[in-house]
Amino acid sequence: MIEDITRANEVISRLKKALSEKVKENAQARRDYIYLLADFENFKKRSEAEFKECRNEGKAEVVIKLSEPINELFYFRDEILKNLGNNSELAKGFIMIMEKLLKSLFESGFSLIDPLNQAFDPKYHHIAYTQKVEDEALKGKVLKVLSKGYMQNGKVIKPAIVVVGV
Repeated sequence: MIEDITRANEVISRLKKALSEKVKENAQARRDYIYLLADFENFKKRSEAEFKECRNEGKAEVVIKLSEPINELFYFRDEILKNLGNNSELAKGFIMIMEKLLKSLFESGFSLIDPLNQAFDPKYHHIAYTQKVEDEALKGKVLKVLSKGYMQNGKVIKPAIVVVGV
């Protein structure tokens, strides 16, 4: 009977040791899983940010390519209004189409830089040339906008091309 108790104690001891090892292995596997999960979450966030950045860069490229025709549409609109007036059906239709186009841009996070009569700011404007002015109040101001600029979510993607008074 004592032999059976001794053997049972040895079995119990081996089982406790095996259980202890399995508990340690389980704890390590759990830590490894938590680290892997955290790495995956970080990877997912980085991937989403990179995708969003690529998408925004793609949108910006399209707007940059469209900026010249859009600027020509602004010029054409001004000429239509000057020659036909606000009440002409052509002017109304043209303005409605332009407003739809600009609304689409604005809804995509873009905004215009149209700095006429504002102080020159090299962050938002590039000088095409300067023009002498007699009025001190016009010095350093944008006298004419040759090409409107564009921003995407607060970041300049194409500065406005301007004439500045000196």
